[in-house]
Amino acid sequence: MPVEVSLTSFLDYAAATGEAKVRKVADAKQQYAEGYMRRYDYWRDLRLAIVDVHEQARPVRELRKLLNKCRPKQVANYTAAVEAYEKWAARKSLQSVGKRRARWVHGDLTVHVNPELVLEIDGTPHVIKLYFKRERLSGSRLGLSLHLLQTTVAKGAKACVLDVQAGKLHTASAPTPAMDALLAGEADLFVRLWNAI
Repeated sequence: MPVEVSLTSFLDYAAATGEAKVRKVADAKQQYAEGYMRRYDYWRDLRLAIVDVHEQARPVRELRKLLNKCRPKQVANYTAAVEAYEKWAARKSLQSVGKRRARWVHGDLTVHVNPELVLEIDGTPHVIKLYFKRERLSGSRLGLSLHLLQTTVAKGAKACVLDVQAGKLHTASAPTPAMDALLAGEADLFVRLWNAI
């Protein structure tokens, strides 16, 4: 049975180990069965605000307006993320150059690869996936993210993941065939687990 998931859902699973993989697939399956629910999308408002600021060519400091509208439990985390994003964006020429969307397909699994930003940074195009979580961005998650971005949507641009909390932009190096084999194995296992749960 074919399965379609977001890049984030697939990466949450792929970066997990052991029994945690089963939990990640079960969580994803439940979320997709219920349909989109904001409770699963803690960073939605900030993610959309960052996209909007760049698409409307407004100053990054306007992200601070969001802090007056967010829920009390979000204030501390959103404030830290906005400050880190402002620091990263400072003294850079950032211009939105549209959107890019793609699908990565292996067997019965389709992963929707939808980076939030496509920016010219100081004149060079960058396709950027935003990472908001406080947990350290693991090497395996980063490697898989960059590879999927690079091989699907980053034609003529640099594939990047921006760790918003750390204010650090990670850029892909040359793709490796071994990463394709790893992704194929992860996709096969994901579908088997999905169908078994």
